[in-house]
Amino acid sequence: MSNKIVSDFLGGVVIPDDVDFECCYLIKIGSDSLSHYVKESFPQLYIERGIFDETNQRAVSVFDVTKDHCDGHFIECPMLPMAKLGQVMAQVGSILVIKDKEDSNGGKECVALATGVGGITSMNANGKQLIVPGDQLLIIAEKDEKLVRVKISVYVNGYQISEMFLRYMVVKWDHFKIMYKMQTTL
Repeated sequence: MSNKIVSDFLGGVVIPDDVDFECCYLIKIGSDSLSHYVKESFPQLYIERGIFDETNQRAVSVFDVTKDHCDGHFIECPMLPMAKLGQVMAQVGSILVIKDKEDSNGGKECVALATGVGGITSMNANGKQLIVPGDQLLIIAEKDEKLVRVKISVYVNGYQISEMFLRYMVVKWDHFKIMYKMQTTL
């Protein structure tokens, strides 16, 4: 599958020159199957579609930033809050973690819980420092060698603007619901 096909599926997002989808085995994840990987819903689910790159062990998605996503942050100068960017990044990372876990777990439905952040960095990319309404973000989550953590990078117009490392705990969905019920009765 080529970068052009990937870009088209993801809504015309700019693919950076150093990101290659040639000769990869890709699995498209549409909105109908996204809930299998990300256990969130509107208004907290920010991604609409994604791709799992089995060859290079990475998950890729886009996020189209709207004024509603930036509402109230900041007055007269809306920009995406860093906390919301972190949540978007974590959702893409969970696709990667769940896909890897389901392959080794007999297809059991799981939830990925982010348990640690190894730093989130904003970068000055070709003069771009703020994420504002109208930006289309390309988010790429990549496993490290041992899946101890996931590196998640964000690009706007082909330039990297942010990076974060996350650790995840993967729990079977039925067990998670029991954990939740126990927490809400404390």
